[in-house]
Amino acid sequence: MLPIFIKAFDRAFDKLESYLMDLFHIPSNVLLPEDRAQLTQYTPAQELNLDKCIQQLETEIKNLTYVNSQLQQQLIDVAVIQEKYDKMLEKLTQLQETCIQANVPDIKEALVFTVNKANMLREVIAKYQPKPSTS
Repeated sequence: MLPIFIKAFDRAFDKLESYLMDLFHIPSNVLLPEDRAQLTQYTPAQELNLDKCIQQLETEIKNLTYVNSQLQQQLIDVAVIQEKYDKMLEKLTQLQETCIQANVPDIKEALVFTVNKANMLREVIAKYQPKPSTS
């Protein structure tokens, strides 16, 4: 029974197709907008040239994509460095405020003085440390 139904169904669709082809018949001298691309036919040499151009453009796109990703990574790195710089600047500002509150006139001189005193203290400690004996 199924084969009979399939044959009847096929015949019905064949009739519908025939009717639609007559109804929507497109004359051979009419060019549809979606067929305009086929209006121009290229020679094999032109096709080869187009293929080379396409390949060159694909390579260029890949290279530019790589460069773009590298630039994005550098931008992220710059953002990280900027954040660290801002934190250091904030700490320096806090140090300056602390020095102003402690009546220290010049931070540079104070830091040099502190480093020199620390170095002198380290030398004094080094003098009094016991030296390892070589036995």
